[in-house]
Amino acid sequence: MSGFEVAGIVLGSVPIVVSALQLYVKGASTINRLRFATKELKSLTRNLQTEHIKLQNVYEKLLADIVPESQIEAMINNPFGPSGVHQK
Repeated sequence: MSGFEVAGIVLGSVPIVVSALQLYVKGASTINRLRFATKELKSLTRNLQTEHIKLQNVYEKLLADIVPESQIEAMINNPFGPSGVHQK
């Protein structure tokens, strides 16, 4: 697996984890005994979102020297590549 594939997996999975945590926070907030957990999950969600943005910035800087600027945004927005295209 190349570094770009690993980077794509990491970059693509962070928003999924953030979304799952946000849904869990919504469900947990209805239960009063989970108030502390809700605060911790919100903090974790914020921290993951921050790290996701940092990771995107790093990838953009790394790609800037090897990929045309017109393609960088598309690569960041679709880290797994075009649909239906898989390399073995």
